[in-house]
Amino acid sequence: MKKLKKKVYLVCGMHRSGTSVVTKFLEIFDINIGSDFSPLRHDNKTGFYEDMSFFRVNNKLLKLNKIEWDTHINPRNFKFKTNNSEYKYLLNEINQKIMFNYNFAFKDPRSILFLNFWEKFFKKKNYDVKFLYCFRHPYYICKSIIKRDKKRETTVLSLILQNWFLILKNIKKLDENIFFDYDLLIKDSSKFLNFYKKKLKSSVSLKRYNFFISEFLNIKKKVNLKKINVYSNDYKYKILIEIYFFF
Repeated sequence: MKKLKKKVYLVCGMHRSGTSVVTKFLEIFDINIGSDFSPLRHDNKTGFYEDMSFFRVNNKLLKLNKIEWDTHINPRNFKFKTNNSEYKYLLNEINQKIMFNYNFAFKDPRSILFLNFWEKFFKKKNYDVKFLYCFRHPYYICKSIIKRDKKRETTVLSLILQNWFLILKNIKKLDENIFFDYDLLIKDSSKFLNFYKKKLKSSVSLKRYNFFISEFLNIKKKVNLKKINVYSNDYKYKILIEIYFFF
């Protein structure tokens, strides 16, 4: 009997795009997201659901390349350095976590910068890697980052474009890529559930789904269901709107 490959899901997306909530949602499909998470913060009181081993490797990769999550780069030809022995023990920790689970998901928005590194690492271990990309209306992303990080509008728009370009760059014709519409999750969770049940080809735990709705989604709805006004005349915003509605 052929042994099934273990599946690894990488949740990617721009900061403030709902990656935390989508990662928590994956538990409904019996996908393990771990328990060793980064601590809660005032800007995300329901949790980030970022595995600390995965988080620390990305930290070291950022340090190695002398950049931060919000550094402006040329995404077309920036050469990322990844060869460093300092994080090998963390990679062993990550591998151990996967070995004891059939499905495992990792999330950290900064990993979008190092997708080639992670894809090679997991495929070398003979794991089935799936990329889950979260998209959210750029209006919400802009408002949220400007409020949290006190950044200028034009700076935020450039960062979103950079992030989405890296997603588009990573999409390959033969890969199985799944795009999550975070706004649909907020507005119609049952429609979201039915749609992605087919995409993930997985059964659903109704108990976990009901818990998710009551303990997580209702909190998010209070702050996310706002009217979208005409936000910006910046050409970057118009490009982002086109990309968002395309996906």
